[in-house]
Amino acid sequence: SSDQFSIKYTLEHKEITPEEIEKEQILRMRSILYETAYNWMHSLLFEAEGKEVHYYLTEDRKYDPDKLKDTEFCVFPAIKKIMEYLLEQHPELESYIKDLPLYGAYGELFDLAFPYRNRHGKITGFVKRSIEPDGVTITIKDGKVKENQRYDSITGLSKKDLFNLDKCFKQDTLVIAEGYPDAIYFSALGMKNIVAAGQGIL
Repeated sequence: SSDQFSIKYTLEHKEITPEEIEKEQILRMRSILYETAYNWMHSLLFEAEGKEVHYYLTEDRKYDPDKLKDTEFCVFPAIKKIMEYLLEQHPELESYIKDLPLYGAYGELFDLAFPYRNRHGKITGFVKRSIEPDGVTITIKDGKVKENQRYDSITGLSKKDLFNLDKCFKQDTLVIAEGYPDAIYFSALGMKNIVAAGQGIL
């Protein structure tokens, strides 16, 4: 028994605060809205609105057009259009839609995007990518000029889990790439254990 071996233990019951409940609700609603937006934006990749992004992926990056449908690349249209679409699909979530983070640090310069999912497959936000191979030159608010900017991500994007980890269920070994596009594309080709670190710290 625990008395015999002088083992002392306590079971702590942590109270969940109203603030924590509200935060969890917000994250859950945002995940639903991001998923709705993603499905629509992915479909745009194969329509007239997405022709420039489609050209970049198939001609510049040489991705197989037939495999593109199995990837999670998508078009990121004007944020106003995204909000309008979400309001049409989920009018009951208007308050969450109005507060949904969609802007990044660099405004609306990038047309290519892909969702960032946590280990459970829930979208925590979007990473945006320039379709200019060398990126773009950006002047930020304080007047500083940043050259060759290829990536942006929406405000508050959580990267607690390695990118693409949700696709690697029950894998014994992981192949870690740096580039997100590599993980997306090789996963679509059938590679079940590839993740990406981006430029983040493991």
